[in-house]
Amino acid sequence: MEIKRIVRVFLSASLNELTEERDELGGFFTSLNNVFVERGLYFELLTGEDLVLATVQEDIIRNCEFFYVLFYRTAEKEVVEQFNTALARKTECGKPRIVTMFRELASDEKASDAVAAFMHRLDAELGHYYNYFSNIDSVKLSMLLEIARDETLGISLEFRDAKILVDGRKLAGEGSSPEIHLASVPFYAKNIALEKLNEERTELERRFFELKAAALEGDEEAYRESMEVGKALEDAKGRLHAFELELLRTASNIVGLSSSGEPLTERAKTAIRFFEKGEYEKGEGIARRRAERPRSPSGRRDGRCLPCCH
Repeated sequence: MEIKRIVRVFLSASLNELTEERDELGGFFTSLNNVFVERGLYFELLTGEDLVLATVQEDIIRNCEFFYVLFYRTAEKEVVEQFNTALARKTECGKPRIVTMFRELASDEKASDAVAAFMHRLDAELGHYYNYFSNIDSVKLSMLLEIARDETLGISLEFRDAKILVDGRKLAGEGSSPEIHLASVPFYAKNIALEKLNEERTELERRFFELKAAALEGDEEAYRESMEVGKALEDAKGRLHAFELELLRTASNIVGLSSSGEPLTERAKTAIRFFEKGEYEKGEGIARRRAERPRSPSGRRDGRCLPCCH
């Protein structure tokens, strides 16, 4: 199969931490290529291990379309330098899209002063929004959503029953878990409205098959009731999948905001944090009010709202 386009993604992370996460992301990109290589599309994941010389390092990062940097307890000098290279390139020509993510710490863990200093730089100096993750599936999903935002790639995504379908297919490939398990992603797994919709569907399915079994035994009343329950079940499934679509759209737009490099107000950040934790209603409530954007040189505010209000 002829490769017509290579999409390069650079993953910057400490070589002494997040080893399992880096290995699993490698398997994830293999699973992506299993889907897209037949279309002549190849995704190349590059890491700090691919960098040998400083000049090569700059060339590799400068030629990437996406740059992900992951932090945990430390912020190594090499990782920060890689971020600086990507930032300089983005300032120069608008690419790569930069996403910064910090792994959540356990109660008995503490981040280094270097991590705290880097967070402060992002907040105070760059206005660069950063995300948190507790599970590698959140990173996989962020990468996939970011890549799919490139309309020239023509990638179709769908949330369906706690799975994510890529061009209508589940991911499969190398690694212990090449798929993205939405049950491990907080904004999906901890969403109360989604949980209620799932419970409603499950109860209607139970009742439908119970009635269907009775109808097969000749119970006409059970047959008539099963028809009504069947309609209610289809309606519940429709509402569930519509809500999954809304979550997908919101998550995609948030990913776009995260990598845009544009400063976000505290109100916008709060709305996004609520959404990421699964508290969709709180985030949506904040987002429905006009998001306060930094004033332009003319003194006017950018009137755009957070994507969750659409």
